[in-house]
Amino acid sequence: MKTLLIKLTILFSVVVAFSGCEKDNELRDTRVTSVKMLYEPADAKSVVLQSSASASVYFEWEPAKAEDSGMLLYEVAFDLEGSDFSAPIYKMASDNNGGYNHATITHKQLNKIGAMAGIGSAETGKLIWTVFSSKGINDLIGEEIRTLTITRLAGFAEIPVDVFSVSYTHLR
Repeated sequence: MKTLLIKLTILFSVVVAFSGCEKDNELRDTRVTSVKMLYEPADAKSVVLQSSASASVYFEWEPAKAEDSGMLLYEVAFDLEGSDFSAPIYKMASDNNGGYNHATITHKQLNKIGAMAGIGSAETGKLIWTVFSSKGINDLIGEEIRTLTITRLAGFAEIPVDVFSVSYTHLR
């Protein structure tokens, strides 16, 4: 009798545990607002890139809002002047893996972005930038777009990792 009572109690517990669970395959609260205002750098700012490892440009914007008041993700996007960011040339997460409403972008990264935009070595060119906000799904483009003029570094956009030299005296 005692064994039967224990088995019935376990069976009842399992039935109650599984009957209380419902599958919810619907995503909720993923709506966010777009970034309304960009703070830094100022529109049409001109930056002469430097080769220093610590040289960087600070980007900041007004935080967007989430429907569930949760954490948002931000990406700074760069595109060619006159483009609409439908296919930006470069996107990168803001500081803290996309969690902060600011980003510190090094001159080396901006030099690489300039090369992707077709700005030649040691030349000056314009990029446009904005910020995308999301909860990880469905990026929303910011309402403001700014221009950034950069003067690229002379030389390679990315320094090769391995450099090989060939000695012609050994090839005879």
